Amino acid sequence: MIEIGNIITLENNMDFLIIEETIYDNNKYVLTVLTDKEDNILNKYMIFKVISKDEGFYLDPVKDNDLCKKLYELFKNNTTM
Repeated sequence: MIEIGNIITLENNMDFLIIEETIYDNNKYVLTVLTDKEDNILNKYMIFKVISKDEGFYLDPVKDNDLCKKLYELFKNNTTM
């Protein structure tokens, strides 16, 4: 489930903690931080677009630098950061 505070495991077995979410241009995005197997936070942050599919979802990494900057500003302005 995509909720702040949850850890998600990608297909490549990398674990990310969801630390913030926002809606931009009718799409949901999450800011995440990489964790190790003991759930320790590492210093690698990633933004993903949440894409609903059938009854589930998948995460698509945001690679567009301009979009990343816009989203970062939105995340930064949220009260939970």
